[in-house]
Amino acid sequence: MLKQTEYWLKEAFDNYETAQILMNSKKYIEAAFFCHLTLEKIIKAFITDRTKQLPPKSHNLLLLLEKASLKSELGEEQMDFLANMNLYQIEGRYPGDREVLYQQTSVDEFNDIFKRTGVELEWLKQKLKSKQ
Repeated sequence: MLKQTEYWLKEAFDNYETAQILMNSKKYIEAAFFCHLTLEKIIKAFITDRTKQLPPKSHNLLLLLEKASLKSELGEEQMDFLANMNLYQIEGRYPGDREVLYQQTSVDEFNDIFKRTGVELEWLKQKLKSKQ
């Protein structure tokens, strides 16, 4: 595995660990933000692995999926989840948007985001490693 691929993979797991700490502290928006970072970084691992180039400085998961040539390998449910996760990268940063996200997202939904991120992280990790 390329050194850059290993870097992004480690970063993804580190960010997921941070999301767990934030969930335990009931910092749900922040946890969802770190879930987004987790997914962003595992996709960037694919980009470096498949293209042998540094990934773009983008946070848009759908754009990154395209650059990683992963879109066709994901199911509709996975694509919907990743598209929805973009909300927590952008809107989670600003006070008015944060309040809307809190009003629109229940604690159960935040728990589901965290769990689903873990499932996708493991699935993508296995997919990345199976190529090796």
